[in-house]
Amino acid sequence: MARKRLQMISSEKGVGRGIQPLTDIMNSQTPGKGGAWWTTYTHFPAFLLRNGLAVIAMNSDFTVFDFTIPFSVSIEVQASDFSINVMLGNNMLDAVTRISSVTGFMQPLPLWVHTGAIVGMEGGQDNVIRSLDSVQSAVESYNLSVAVIWIQDWSGMRVYPDRIGLWWNWELDSDHYPDFSVISSRARELGARLLTYFNPQLINISKYHDAPKHSINVFEAANDLGYLVLEKNGSLWTGYNGAGMLALHRPEVATWTASLVASQLQSLGWPVHGFMADFGEGFPILSNNATDMRLHNNFSCAWLETVASAFSIAADQLGVPDDYVAFARSGCITAAKNSRLFWAGDQLISWDSRDGIGSALIALLTGGLFGRPVSHSDIGGYTNIFHPSNSSLVYNRSKELFLRWCELGAFTPVFRTHPGSYPDLNWQFDSDEETLKFFSQMQGFHACWFDLRTQLLSIATRSGLPVMRHMFLHYWQDLSLSDMPSEALDLMQTQFLLGDSLLVVPVLSENSTTVTTLLPPGLWVRSWSMQVLDGGTIGRVIHGDVAPLGQPVVYALKGGIGENVLQCMQKKAAVVQHASE
Repeated sequence: MARKRLQMISSEKGVGRGIQPLTDIMNSQTPGKGGAWWTTYTHFPAFLLRNGLAVIAMNSDFTVFDFTIPFSVSIEVQASDFSINVMLGNNMLDAVTRISSVTGFMQPLPLWVHTGAIVGMEGGQDNVIRSLDSVQSAVESYNLSVAVIWIQDWSGMRVYPDRIGLWWNWELDSDHYPDFSVISSRARELGARLLTYFNPQLINISKYHDAPKHSINVFEAANDLGYLVLEKNGSLWTGYNGAGMLALHRPEVATWTASLVASQLQSLGWPVHGFMADFGEGFPILSNNATDMRLHNNFSCAWLETVASAFSIAADQLGVPDDYVAFARSGCITAAKNSRLFWAGDQLISWDSRDGIGSALIALLTGGLFGRPVSHSDIGGYTNIFHPSNSSLVYNRSKELFLRWCELGAFTPVFRTHPGSYPDLNWQFDSDEETLKFFSQMQGFHACWFDLRTQLLSIATRSGLPVMRHMFLHYWQDLSLSDMPSEALDLMQTQFLLGDSLLVVPVLSENSTTVTTLLPPGLWVRSWSMQVLDGGTIGRVIHGDVAPLGQPVVYALKGGIGENVLQCMQKKAAVVQHASE
């Protein structure tokens, strides 16, 4: 952050975030749509120094951290009253725990969520059945384990010029899915549960001739009750896609919404057991005063509290355990208390470190320091861009990008795919047989560290320490800034630790079959060759570390639990290869 001003406000992160000409074009369409390096879904105004000093601005105000003057920081807060919490940990690990002790610890992630792949599929009954057939084939042929079938377009598919969206009426589209029970049955046969999608916005579905049939217009029901957000002049606020926003900061609205969500979970029936909880950052900023800014930045937590209430209601009425799961991209400073899983948001389908696969890793590592210790990303990315007259503005998912993102996803807490914003333009998990086999193998690698992951998840809920860890958390004293080349500092953004026993170095560049590894101090066992390498006392940089497709670079601390993971990976690869012969 040296020489930078960091502005903290909850918002969509933007499309491009500095990639040109894409960012400028997005901003020309809608101011701010392109985003910037500092835009974030989550309002968490805090910073952490490597000596263990942590500083948190505790209120939900617009906050700026100014690091432009060397060896100092100024804090600007848009409020007449605010509090700053300054803590000095014994080290960086202790500081992260101290941060979470103030802002809250995450709820435990149920085991069922990470026992297999979470496979995203959509497009209506026939398309989903075809995708389920592919999953079944992979189960039989390549030993794929499946935890979840995720269907986000259950409420209907809405076609826009630049993407495939959803009808935000939060009722099953019976034309799109005429027999949802068949899908539920198929999921049961696979031993999987189902996830869907909700957000706190509503479309007035009666206004559109192409809208699906519906038994209730939820927008009208909420509006009649006075439950939608109003402008300062008393008129109805409408935003994204002309939608209204549920005023969840009001207790009666949150209670009504929780009952609505719970009723839909019940109507879909078992095994529907959660959803993507989207758009918590979408509450409007109704004025520039501090009260409205706090309302905006806090809204994502009101949404997460409503979701938690809906799960409790559904579990009670169905007589099942409350082990439902929502995964959210946005949050306020105390979001962890009502969360079991986060995700990194809508990455551009690209190799870029500003808004592509590289940025996903940066988001996971940074978020892990500040209240998001259990998070993951969309395998393959989400945002498609296609401009018919400008080839530099085409971002569609290639096979190579999907495969490399699978390798990264194999070492995140959950292994989940997303079809993308325009699925027909993207390479999918079953686009060809080789990909289906590769996807199954990467899920097998994910299974290899199940025991370690379970331990790390337990630690995360008790201490706030992330599953995926920045190297500085464990090696801040050894990897001294004064002794390290600038290259080594950059490498810390491209690799990560799982606990303290595994080092993962994903391929984040197109057409690359090697990586550059910053090996920490100590003895480490290299995946595939099982060679023992010495990181010395201050670490070492390894250039040309070989990483062919299907053989991700992973190091295990010698003598630790990670060595078992490397052996398991070799066995899984051999089993999948044998099954395809």
